[in-house]
Amino acid sequence: MLQQKTEQHNLENMKLRSNLWKLRILQGIRFSVIAMPIIVIFFKTNGLSYFEIFLTQVFFSAAIIISEIPCGYFADRFGRKTALVTGSIILPVSVALIAFWQTFAGFALAAIFTGIAFSFFSGNESALLY
Repeated sequence: MLQQKTEQHNLENMKLRSNLWKLRILQGIRFSVIAMPIIVIFFKTNGLSYFEIFLTQVFFSAAIIISEIPCGYFADRFGRKTALVTGSIILPVSVALIAFWQTFAGFALAAIFTGIAFSFFSGNESALLY
């Protein structure tokens, strides 16, 4: 009986260790917001005023505030990994919007999608780690 529990504990530790490097890669990608130093210049080049640029950031913040609880419920209901994968799918959609729809509406929609993706990430990495 003790040996079974030990083997089960070792198996759980191996699963946790396999998740550590995956979480580090995910956090590295998410926190390396490479575009942030040049995003204002990029927006200005595409004809946005400073008011419109700051308004996109308002949309980003509002999307995080509004979607934080529903995304947390989604993670509780369907699993933390599923929530992380969902956020990882939504984030490239927002990048594609910025790349291909270079108007204020496209940038605003991209900011909303980015905020939702960040809400899917919020807390799930730490929950999986611990």
